Amino acid sequence: MTVTSRVFLAQACAPWGNVCVVAGKHLVSADDNGLSDPYVQVSLDNSPASAFNSRSNRTKTARRTLNPVWGGGRGETFTFVRAPGAAEVQLRVWDADGGLQRSQFLGIATVPL
Repeated sequence: MTVTSRVFLAQACAPWGNVCVVAGKHLVSADDNGLSDPYVQVSLDNSPASAFNSRSNRTKTARRTLNPVWGGGRGETFTFVRAPGAAEVQLRVWDADGGLQRSQFLGIATVPL
């Protein structure tokens, strides 16, 4: 599994940074049709637990694909306040399931800051 992202920091010790999630390749199949409906949750490694459940830090769901592209290839950008001690950006990939089913975890990628 590969997730392509760009991490931008204004300075080495910048209090904020932008993360742009562009695409995923060779994701795991999680659905009966042999495909997945992936989305990515973006967070810093020291984010509060509530941030992992927020819809504001996740991409849109890409339907029926193992090679998703977000934002038409331009990506989806997220801005974070960088708390002291943050060492990496975590990109958690999930398969969205409809109805009352929970999303299925597909994998994680990390990018050092």
